[in-house]
Amino acid sequence: MAAIAGTQDVGHLAKDIGEVEFKHTLLATDEATVPPIFRQALRQPQRRKVYFYDTKKLALYNESGLVLRARVTQGDDDDSTVKVRPASLNADAAWRTIGGVEIELDISGKGPTCSAKLDDNPQRGKVEDVEVEQRAIRSLFSDSQAELIAAYAPKGIDLDDLNVLGPIDARKWVFDDLDGFPYKLCIEEWSLPDTTHFIELSIKVKRKEAPRAQAAFHARLERIGVKLAEGQEQKTPRVLKFFADRLPGGR
Repeated sequence: MAAIAGTQDVGHLAKDIGEVEFKHTLLATDEATVPPIFRQALRQPQRRKVYFYDTKKLALYNESGLVLRARVTQGDDDDSTVKVRPASLNADAAWRTIGGVEIELDISGKGPTCSAKLDDNPQRGKVEDVEVEQRAIRSLFSDSQAELIAAYAPKGIDLDDLNVLGPIDARKWVFDDLDGFPYKLCIEEWSLPDTTHFIELSIKVKRKEAPRAQAAFHARLERIGVKLAEGQEQKTPRVLKFFADRLPGGR
């Protein structure tokens, strides 16, 4: 059975894990709990455009747990990320041969999942150039990221076989001064072209801080009246399917 977000034992985590992120995607019935948080620290959101890259059948995600993402963020550098989820922590795991890979533990209503990720900052404008087919998708990813992709991609799938999925219109608020809460609380809203939207609350901490942060996050959700539902599907797979379903026929 899936775990309720925030209830897993995080007291004895593998040393490979650098950070732990606790995530909770709100149910529609809980979305009214967010405005009171904003009233405590009213501020403008940071705007983002979020893109993913996969085949129509989502071969990278469905077969290998590979997520390729790029973002254009207001007031910040563009970024690209390659993430493998779930990631094995075995000694022979492929990601260990690639420099710069970071291991995170994501904890949501689906339970805990290790991710191996590698970030980069493509030149500003490249992400949007790819959207309008003026550059190739592979131009967004560094040589090390391409190695990570090659290590996990299904046989026969190349970067040139991928489609642009998105963009998603995103808004992000970060609160580091909420009364009685000692961690940065991130609230991110993703909106799709059909008016579907998702709101996710999250905090990210170092591995050793995880037990205290878990208790604080759990308590904060309860304090604002959020139901700790189990088995919630994260926003990424739902968004991937939304855009893939709208691609013309093909792989």
